Amino acid sequence: MKKIFVKVMIVLLIILLILSLKTNIGVENFSLNRVKKITTDLSSSTYKGRLTGSLENKKVAEHIKTYLQDLGLKPFQGSYYQNFKVNCPKRLTGQPYLHVVDKEGSIVHKFTYAVDYKEDMLNFNQSKVNFHKSNSKILGHNIIQVLQENGSCLFYVPEDNNINFRSSFLDDNFTNLCVFLSQEAMVSIKDYLSQGLTIECYIPFEEEVTTVQNVIGVIEGKDKSLAPIVLSAHFDHLGTDLAGTVYGGALDNASGTAFLLELSRYIKSLGRPQRSIIFAFFNAEEFGCLGSKAFVEEYKDLLKGSKVFNFDMIGRDDNIPLCIMAGESDSKDTELVKSLATICSSKQINFNYLFKDSSDHEYFRKNGIDAITFCDNYASKIHSPEDKVQYISLSAIERCFSVISLQIVSYGYNNNIFILYNKEILLSSIGLLGAFLLIYLIKYSKLKDL
Repeated sequence: MKKIFVKVMIVLLIILLILSLKTNIGVENFSLNRVKKITTDLSSSTYKGRLTGSLENKKVAEHIKTYLQDLGLKPFQGSYYQNFKVNCPKRLTGQPYLHVVDKEGSIVHKFTYAVDYKEDMLNFNQSKVNFHKSNSKILGHNIIQVLQENGSCLFYVPEDNNINFRSSFLDDNFTNLCVFLSQEAMVSIKDYLSQGLTIECYIPFEEEVTTVQNVIGVIEGKDKSLAPIVLSAHFDHLGTDLAGTVYGGALDNASGTAFLLELSRYIKSLGRPQRSIIFAFFNAEEFGCLGSKAFVEEYKDLLKGSKVFNFDMIGRDDNIPLCIMAGESDSKDTELVKSLATICSSKQINFNYLFKDSSDHEYFRKNGIDAITFCDNYASKIHSPEDKVQYISLSAIERCFSVISLQIVSYGYNNNIFILYNKEILLSSIGLLGAFLLIYLIKYSKLKDL
């Protein structure tokens, strides 16, 4: 009886070892260095800030599509692209100017672009504006409102007097044109207005309706009746200013895009999941989350019951907690938020919460779909030319992966023990197999008689 037990254990341990080796050989390690390399590429001057509607933005979409194809991910609903229309900024001819004109039309003073003034990206309903004392209003110390029949234009000093900050583009903003002024330029313009002089400004941008793309791939699950998992990141950013300065957006959000591309490689190597996993690379997040809005509007019936994990700004951890960002109507007691908080606590990860509709989880939550955004909420360099890859931290990327990988295995692979504990199973099966083989050889083989 004991001999049969030992033989059975040897057979079971061999099977366990084979299954463990199969997983160990098949699963690709999540590469932090590859994430950093892709982030470097996407935030380089090659892609000129990835502004939605630009040629460079389209090239990034093509790059993502090729990456998914090469991995063997299938197109979502028959296509890797989801097309939608948005209003986009378009560069006009001519150089920007902001100057002071006297009553005879002579230029009294010229302000210097990128030193004294610069466009804010909020919108470009008009490109030229002239104002003087009678059609403008000074609001507080740092805002001049130019009154017009069809709205108004704003000239203002940004926070910290930093005119290199660039807002997201929102074409439904109530203003017609927004222009940053340095504190010194604001003082000068107020003085010129008080003298009865006219200010003339030209910002060579207009708005144009453009067809742009989300990029979406899918790993199809075994059970099509189960709601899919959605993993997402936005790949657009804020382009270049009129002097050609590139807003590369390494943290926001080349990092999240690179993270999701590498995550797709890792998940593909795990084998076929129980439920489908959708990889959605959204466009026009910087225009008000319009890419994710278009996705939800078209596929909300298919997405009922889904869990959505969005990655926006993954890569800063110098005393910065990993932020679990959820919708404004959510709380710490929301099921998905609580689940992630439990994982972070168990791994002793420094984390916090933010309940705000300020990333691509917004429209999922507004349609009753569980969704959160992982975010390293570090704002000091984002939306500026200083958001560069040298500030990206590999340890921040690793901590986010350590959380999301457990959620993926839980929801997508039914907590498959060969994925969760592969190393432990492999070492244990080798050790136990060796022990049982030794017992068999000593007790039941011919070696016993030697």
